[in-house]
Amino acid sequence: MTSMTRWLYIKNGDVVDQLSALGECPQTVPEGGTEAFIGDFLRYTCGQQVFLLSCFNRKAYLSNGRVTALVLKTEGRLTRFRLFKFFLLVYQGINAFFRIAAYRPHRIICGSSGAMLWLTCLVSKLLNVPWVHSRHNRVTDPRASMRAKIVESIDGYCIRRAHAVICHGPYLKQELLDIGIKRSTIHEFDVGFNDFLTQAGQSTPTPDMLPYIAQPFVLYIGRMEAYKGIFDILSALEERLNNTSATGLVYVGNGKDLPQLRKEVAGKGLGGQVAILGKQDRREISVLLRHAKILVVATRSEFPEGRCMAAMEGLALGVPVVAPDFGPFPYLITHGVNGLLYRTDCVEDLREKLVSLLDNEAFYRKISQGVAETRHTIINPSLSFSQAAQRAFEEG
Repeated sequence: MTSMTRWLYIKNGDVVDQLSALGECPQTVPEGGTEAFIGDFLRYTCGQQVFLLSCFNRKAYLSNGRVTALVLKTEGRLTRFRLFKFFLLVYQGINAFFRIAAYRPHRIICGSSGAMLWLTCLVSKLLNVPWVHSRHNRVTDPRASMRAKIVESIDGYCIRRAHAVICHGPYLKQELLDIGIKRSTIHEFDVGFNDFLTQAGQSTPTPDMLPYIAQPFVLYIGRMEAYKGIFDILSALEERLNNTSATGLVYVGNGKDLPQLRKEVAGKGLGGQVAILGKQDRREISVLLRHAKILVVATRSEFPEGRCMAAMEGLALGVPVVAPDFGPFPYLITHGVNGLLYRTDCVEDLREKLVSLLDNEAFYRKISQGVAETRHTIINPSLSFSQAAQRAFEEG
């Protein structure tokens, strides 16, 4: 790899916002969190040219030294009309194709699915450059619609033609094997948590945290979206919260369903026991996890969960986790050892599992001990994102 190597990294999310936060060559990068992978990549490629490309709900552009970031807008008021959305996607695909062709990358990493993945496969073939697929979400869904299954089929066709695949955790590795990817071309990566543990040990609660960490509380961290189960959690704990003031519920995160969640909490008269904190930084999250009794992850089956950072953070800090029994969660949680698994999409079973930990102190201590004995397995990963990418291009 020469000093003039040109990298193209196609990913999800707002790459302009991410580049603004990190800078073109970050000296320190958090091991976990939303900026961990792109930060690791930017640090690894210091001295190289990088083009970051993504699709998001706004149009944005930023050139920061050696790194250029471009966001293609795919959402808007008119995209609720299918025909308009189709033509917008076609236009953005053509736009992306010519921008990539003009840039002429030497290496491509694609962390997207759908149209951007298909475009990557096409461009790499035309330009005769190697590309690596980075997988973060579920590969297939047995309950998908016919249209979604067609998309999955095309995705699989393209992934099988990648130079190699890197994936976040063992669940996704197994999914890739199931669609026919050669084991020798799959490189599994993960995040580490040593910096998070250090931060947790050095941080203290802020004065505004004291009211809701003074009592045992159940904690949720993640996007405020219905498919992440935020309303299921409220339903599961509603009766308990109404009957006792000895338990609290704390939500952390942002998303489109945040206003509806606030409305439902107020409508149920639970504002005194349910805290909705919005987006918090990693220091504040580490403090909340250190004081939480239980971390609950309630992802519904329609969301293509691939690894779940929140569950990993909870386990790293020694917090018992309650999560659904599908996708990546059985790879993280051994039921009855370091947490509990409940029947996916079943609010009643979620309620039962939460109550069993809240009401049975001996059982809770047993699970907490199990977390302490198993947490080391996720604190130090064998390969980081950039190390997996480097190995993928070198070994295929």
